[in-house]
Amino acid sequence: MSDAIKISARNLSLFYGKAQALRSITIDVPAHKIIGIIGPAGSGKTAFLRCINRLNDLNPACRIEGRLLLDGADVYGAEQDIVDLRKRVGMVFALPVPLPMSIFDNITYGLRLGRGRARARFDEVV
Repeated sequence: MSDAIKISARNLSLFYGKAQALRSITIDVPAHKIIGIIGPAGSGKTAFLRCINRLNDLNPACRIEGRLLLDGADVYGAEQDIVDLRKRVGMVFALPVPLPMSIFDNITYGLRLGRGRARARFDEVV
């Protein structure tokens, strides 16, 4: 097993307007390890996961401070390809969370990212 760090957060803070959801989170998650994030409702568990996948990007009231690295690359760096990031970082939610687009586009989003899927089949799939 590798001792490499898969995810590294340094003084990561998340704000929704003036409300602070995360306060200076510092953690290293080794590659090939499973961790559990536990805490009461509203303690920032999902907020942290949303940071890794950049799901807050479309929220203009959201602000991130600190560093968040995935395989040593800055998740919030200008060179980060968000589509590639979201292919690598999967998310599972207890409740459905659609992306801010049409239902049709939500259903076909994964197909658009994959290869070998004909757009002509989108209507059939939906």
